[in-house]
Amino acid sequence: GFPTSLCVCADQGKAWLMPDESRLAQTSDKKKRKAVMQSFADFGIRDCECRDDLLRLLRELGRDAVMHAFSQDEKLSIFSIMYFGGDPA
Repeated sequence: GFPTSLCVCADQGKAWLMPDESRLAQTSDKKKRKAVMQSFADFGIRDCECRDDLLRLLRELGRDAVMHAFSQDEKLSIFSIMYFGGDPA
């Protein structure tokens, strides 16, 4: 997978994926960049109104997302969660 953040806006109850922009810019393969961006577009904007929704999305994204989502070691993590407007209740 590509280094990714699951962005969560608790105020709106929505979540979406966002690539690590610096790593994406360093990717010289235009087809790979396009494929990465298309995969994020395909994921779309999802409902995420509570912790159960957040955990459901993580499980849907796969094992790596679940394992890395709450990692404290930023150097090892290829997945993170970014909250806007507070954590989902």
